[in-house]
Amino acid sequence: MSDMERGKYPPNLVTLVQLIDEFGITPNELLQDVVKAGYSIKACWLAEIISELPPEEQERILELVEFMVTKAKNK
Repeated sequence: MSDMERGKYPPNLVTLVQLIDEFGITPNELLQDVVKAGYSIKACWLAEIISELPPEEQERILELVEFMVTKAKNK
């Protein structure tokens, strides 16, 4: 496992499936930081959990995210 983490060799499909099963996560969750599409998946997941919050909290979080996005675009 540590050899994979250090990038000595890539995991094979069987190892990936074992990791997914062991941690009880989805393939998307496992690969979200590796695959470019992971950012879209994470954004959808965040939108889903934000939508479950009270409206006041949703507004507060969305204002913060909008501010951060605007700031990032102006770099």
